[in-house]
Amino acid sequence: MKTSINTKEKTMNKAIKMFVALIVAIAALVASGLLISKVASGLLISKPTYCKVSSVVAYPGDTLWYIAKINCYGNSTTNMVHDIMELNPELRTRYLQIGEIINLPMKAGR
Repeated sequence: MKTSINTKEKTMNKAIKMFVALIVAIAALVASGLLISKVASGLLISKPTYCKVSSVVAYPGDTLWYIAKINCYGNSTTNMVHDIMELNPELRTRYLQIGEIINLPMKAGR
């Protein structure tokens, strides 16, 4: 009797492991399909940054992220911030000084 219980437990454990492996495989397939569809649709391909204005003045609390988000479009915010930093080499950090003039890319190469 004890042998049949151990056999049943082993069979259940094996079935559970197979089920978990199946779920992981399905999740991996779904994730790779989503990634492929994003690449195919161009969502992961960097687009040029376009800003509404050529420069802005930094106000208290402004960050490059905020400035890029409200003034620029066509790219991810991270890439827009990078484009702004390339255009303003004097900016060593993303922290701005009040009154500082930040040049914005009207068209960037990304």
